[in-house]
Amino acid sequence: MDLSIFKAYDVRGIVPDQLNPGVAARIAGGVMAATGGRTFVVGHDVRLHSRGLVEAMIEALVDAGADVIDLGLCGTEEVYFWTGHEDADAGLMVTASHNPAEYNGVKFVGKAAAPLSPDGMDAVRDWAASEAPLPTAAQPGRVRAPAHRAAYIDRLMGFASLEAVRPLHIVLNAGNGCAGPVVEALAERMPPQVRLSLVHGEPDGTFPHGIPNPLLPDRRQATTDAVRALGADFGVAFDGDFDRCFFFDGEGRFVEGYYIVGLLAQAVLRRSAPGTPIVYDNRMTWATEAAIAAAGGRAVVSRTGHVFLKRALREHGAFGAHGPLRGIGITVVRETPSFALYFGSYETLSRRLDPKREGIAS
Repeated sequence: MDLSIFKAYDVRGIVPDQLNPGVAARIAGGVMAATGGRTFVVGHDVRLHSRGLVEAMIEALVDAGADVIDLGLCGTEEVYFWTGHEDADAGLMVTASHNPAEYNGVKFVGKAAAPLSPDGMDAVRDWAASEAPLPTAAQPGRVRAPAHRAAYIDRLMGFASLEAVRPLHIVLNAGNGCAGPVVEALAERMPPQVRLSLVHGEPDGTFPHGIPNPLLPDRRQATTDAVRALGADFGVAFDGDFDRCFFFDGEGRFVEGYYIVGLLAQAVLRRSAPGTPIVYDNRMTWATEAAIAAAGGRAVVSRTGHVFLKRALREHGAFGAHGPLRGIGITVVRETPSFALYFGSYETLSRRLDPKREGIAS
């Protein structure tokens, strides 16, 4: 086994040379050994080799006597949500996010939808690389494949009261990744004055429009063009497993992540008690701290990395925002999905990203 596939918080490698069904089974065994768990949530992205890796994991877990909740094609956020929702011992998401097509990987979720700790990652790696045989139980576990999306959408809808919101038109570019079905399900729940226009919504592991990585300027054009052509208030582009998003103003211009972090923090603080802590990572600029203070919040700086951010969130009982590279990830504790924070902030974002209104686009 090539141990270089084990990164600080996840696994990433080239298929099949570094990552294949045999390696995936060993990783699943490592997670079971590291957590001592008996119930696991699994899901996968649209990559053509993702399902085969998941099936190898499921087989290893079930043979060892564990029960598995198989979400099938989904986003990383849905694995986080369902790990908390079902009180599962851990979650495994097979995805390489925005990496090139020959890559795949595994993201890990711990108990109560917490990230797996660095020590936990070390334990997974050490067991996977060991000579220990995959365990076999006298009584195999069971696999359940629930109709999972409705519960996730219900959770998202609980973050926004849209009946009285002004007319909104948002372009959402799924990049042929996992976000498309979620956007379609959300669109069915919108009031008449809220319109969601989906771009590249069909999940397609061949990525006909390129790997969904809006950090690359040439992957932004479709969102820019759609915002301009449709006259939308703003646009959002997701990466492959929709745990990061990227914003565009009402003229289709890409907006740097540190501005959005400040706006999202302000949106949260409008409905929070004075002094509510907002955790953000140390790659953000002084403007983030100023925006939080101006809105009555308390800025808490975290070490870079989602594991450290989420640890700080739990320590401070806070909301959190981080801007990996120039994308945005939003995380709140327990089973609250990050998609919900941008979803619940559409009104604020639309006012500030519309170039016809006072805001950062003016």
